Amino acid sequence: MAKITILGAGAWAGGLGQTLADNGHDVCMWSPLESEVASVNTERTIAKLAQINIDLPEKIWATTDLREAAEYAPYILVAVPSQFVRSVMEQVKALDIEAKIYISATKGIEPHTNLTMTEIVKDVLGERICGLAALTGPSHAEEVIQRKVTSVVIASKDDTLAHVVQALFNNTEYFRVYRISDIKGAELGGALKNVIAVVSGIMYGLEYGDNAKAAMMTRGLAEISRLGRLLGAQPDTFFGLTGMGDLIVTCTSMFSRNFQAGVKIAKGATLAEIERSGATVEGAKAVVSAHELASKYEVEMPIVETLYRILYEGQTAKEQLSSLLSRNMKAEND
Repeated sequence: MAKITILGAGAWAGGLGQTLADNGHDVCMWSPLESEVASVNTERTIAKLAQINIDLPEKIWATTDLREAAEYAPYILVAVPSQFVRSVMEQVKALDIEAKIYISATKGIEPHTNLTMTEIVKDVLGERICGLAALTGPSHAEEVIQRKVTSVVIASKDDTLAHVVQALFNNTEYFRVYRISDIKGAELGGALKNVIAVVSGIMYGLEYGDNAKAAMMTRGLAEISRLGRLLGAQPDTFFGLTGMGDLIVTCTSMFSRNFQAGVKIAKGATLAEIERSGATVEGAKAVVSAHELASKYEVEMPIVETLYRILYEGQTAKEQLSSLLSRNMKAEND
């Protein structure tokens, strides 16, 4: 059995940590917050999932000491929110530890640099990496922690590493893991679906029907695929778990923070108000990068542009969604 360190002790980190422990691995979770560490070590639960009855396996322990955590295991699973990935990696770099295998379980694109999460890890750590992979797919932490059936993808350019990491996480009772080599496509799908989820939430809040929701998800996937191909991703990736699968679950479930944010925006809340409440809206960050990339590569992404105008240019949700219908007619595959 292996040792794995998880950077993060939130809901997603907890779900993955429990899965790894169920598979017989020893898991160290790191958080800078004493309260999160105490929840794991003393209460045997995850602070952000307090509403769920959890009894973490004994193979899981937590610490606030980053050096202790980073030196504990050959595998480091990155599961902090996307806005903290670079700063946490800078802290790891400063420790000057031996090269490790890094697995990103965080979905997102860094605003303005437009780097995916594994690209940030590589950008910061450089040669201090001996393997790099991403874990992504349709996976609400609230269901994973309850051991409800879930399927995800391990993406890595190193096929040998992909096999190894796949075996670490795969659980024959509830956690099915596939592998692909297209790490760029996997991470783009996981990040950009959050943009579409916010818009889907807005539509729900404005009482659009199921027909509109289906259209939004389908055309949203077309936009993600269109941009992804230009960035070097494989088109088929977006029709798998990390594209279509993730899009479906994020756009249709109230577990989705991005969907919930969209509902609140439709009811008149601002992004600033939502974020002040403590909610993480990854789609609000990803839309900035998508907007910049669409402009740079001259890609038509009307749904992306609609959300960008709502969040950052003060346009109303109802008017902007209506404007999508008034665009010039075109062939579906254009």
